[in-house]
Amino acid sequence: MENNNEFQNNQQQNQYGTQGGTDQHNMPPQKVKKPVYKKWWFWLIIVIVLLIIVGSALGGNSDSDTSDTGGDTQTVTNSQTQSASGNETDIPSVINAGTSVTVDGLEISYISCNTDYTDYNEYLAPTSGNKVIRAEFVFKNVSNTDCSLSSFDCYADGAKCNEFYGADDYAPPTLQTISPDRTLSAVVYFEVPENAQSIEMEMETNYWTEEKLIFGVD
Repeated sequence: MENNNEFQNNQQQNQYGTQGGTDQHNMPPQKVKKPVYKKWWFWLIIVIVLLIIVGSALGGNSDSDTSDTGGDTQTVTNSQTQSASGNETDIPSVINAGTSVTVDGLEISYISCNTDYTDYNEYLAPTSGNKVIRAEFVFKNVSNTDCSLSSFDCYADGAKCNEFYGADDYAPPTLQTISPDRTLSAVVYFEVPENAQSIEMEMETNYWTEEKLIFGVD
């Protein structure tokens, strides 16, 4: 009798274990989670953070003199002009002929301006009602890095004027590069209306910020 009772108890336990218990052999396989560093979005976040850090660093450097940072182009961050007494003063809004201006490592000398230039080939004369102006500049790189010059334009009464190509010594500074402690002489010609009330030349000194110097034509 005891053996029969024990056999029945074992059967009940086995039946209970199969129906109500947990059969480890029948459990579904557990999904193994990937480490965070193996997920694509983790590296995306890393890249974005690095870009923000690099952008902040470059932005901070643009506020300082590029002659100290080793940059390849000049920026207008410390604009000054040289007065007759040799003292440095703030750069004027309009620079007149006979003035030397130092812009962040680039010394610009506005030598002269002829507002009614006529020594050109008669076959290349300006359009009727227009005249030619001639302006001469000398650029000196006083920094320790190369300096790249950008655009140089002319406006008469707010309207952009065309360059004049009929002179033999035409030598614009646009897209020129100057090595440290070197100079570049430039002569620009523009065709402007004879009755223009206000004529100004503009030189872009920073491609990214579009900062410009304005030279008067009297």
